[in-house]
Amino acid sequence: MKELGYTEVLPPTTQFLPAKVAQPPKDAIKTFSHTKRVGNYLLGKTLGEGSFAKVKEALHVPTGEKVAIKVIDKKRAKADSYVRKNLRREGKLLQMVRHPNVVKLLEIMETENSYYLVTELCQGGDFMDYICKKKKLDEKEGKKYVRQIVSAVDYLHRLGILHRDLKIENLLLDSNKDIKIIDFGLSNSIKVSMGTDGTIHPQEFCVTQCGSPAYAAPELLSHQKYGPQVDVWSM
Repeated sequence: MKELGYTEVLPPTTQFLPAKVAQPPKDAIKTFSHTKRVGNYLLGKTLGEGSFAKVKEALHVPTGEKVAIKVIDKKRAKADSYVRKNLRREGKLLQMVRHPNVVKLLEIMETENSYYLVTELCQGGDFMDYICKKKKLDEKEGKKYVRQIVSAVDYLHRLGILHRDLKIENLLLDSNKDIKIIDFGLSNSIKVSMGTDGTIHPQEFCVTQCGSPAYAAPELLSHQKYGPQVDVWSM
C-alpha cells in the first residue's frame, strides 16, 4: 500500500504515557475483529455508510485505544465534482476545532485510493437512537442538549465555519451522554468579524445549495447568498 501523505494532528506517542497505556494488553489486539490494517490502526466493523464514505470502528495498536475512522473512497468521490473538489476540506476544518461538543479529529491519513479521518469514538451512540429509545426527553434534558448544540455552533461560527448539514442524524453521544456534532463533509468557512457586543458579522457569503432539505433554511433552498443563519435555522 503506497502512502501519498501522512499528517498527524495529535501525534500518538508512547514516550510519556503510563505503562498500562504504552503497552496495551495483547489480548485486546488479538480479540479485536478487523479486516485490514492502515498505518497504526486495525479497521473493524462498519458504524455508518454514505455515498462516498464509510465510518469504521478501529483500534490504535500502540495504545489499544478505540477510535472511529471515516474512510472516503477517492475513486468513487471523483464521480461527484463537488466531493472531488472539496475532498480534504473536512479534515482542514476539523484541524481548527477544539470544542467539547464537536467530534475531535486525531489524525489524517491518505493512500492512493482512500482518505482517512481518524476521530474519537463516541461510545454513547446515535442521538436519534437515544431519543427513540426514551420515546421523549424531559424539559431538563432537552435544554441540556439544546444548550450544548448552541454552544458548539456558536463556537464554529466565531471561527467562520458553517456546518450546513445540522440534523439529528449528525449528532452522536459520548460516554457521558453529551452531544458530539459530526460530519463536516458539507461544511465551509467564511471570513467573519466580531462586533463590540460580541455579535458575529459575516464578511463573505456562501451560495452552494447543499444539506438535507427538511432542515435547510429558505435562503439556502432558494439559491440566495447566506451565512451563519442557515445553521441557526437547522437548530
